[in-house]
Amino acid sequence: VVGSVGLRAQSVSIEVMLQQRVALAQTVAAHVDYHINYMLEELKSVATEPTFDPSDNNLEPEKIALDDLYRSGMFTFDVFVTDARGNVLAVTPDIPGVLGADFSKHPHIRRALDTGQAQVSGVIPGVVITKPLVSLVVPVRNSRNEITGVIGGAFDPTGPTVSGFIAPMALGETGYAQVIDGQGTVI
Repeated sequence: VVGSVGLRAQSVSIEVMLQQRVALAQTVAAHVDYHINYMLEELKSVATEPTFDPSDNNLEPEKIALDDLYRSGMFTFDVFVTDARGNVLAVTPDIPGVLGADFSKHPHIRRALDTGQAQVSGVIPGVVITKPLVSLVVPVRNSRNEITGVIGGAFDPTGPTVSGFIAPMALGETGYAQVIDGQGTVI
């Protein structure tokens, strides 16, 4: 009888621990989703400004908007705007080798240009930056609703947006947390 009570108590304890881990995973996922959705909304807000048109041969409004977005701190690597073919027209900060680069080779940027929908990459290597990054892009449309490019930004998935949220959580002496992107890459 004592052995059976002990096994039952151990089983309940394990079940409670697993429920807590699931709750923690759901909380972290909700936090990451919230930040990504917030960043996408900020990009959409800029993309729909009447003066934001990468095809009008006046990149000054785009450069000002990129500077403002970068200074906000949500994009840790860069913010950029491309033309309708995916070639970078402007980037903040100025990163050698990015201006003029063909970003359409990244599947999420190609999808945004083809479908007209916002896209989020998984963890990808940067074009010039050697660290892994996550890139978010939103299509830019002109007054005729034609896609004239994308505006996007990249952030460090190991930075404070994700790891800064997980670090203060008590995971026990041997506990750890991993965040995995849609392709199964451990961030």
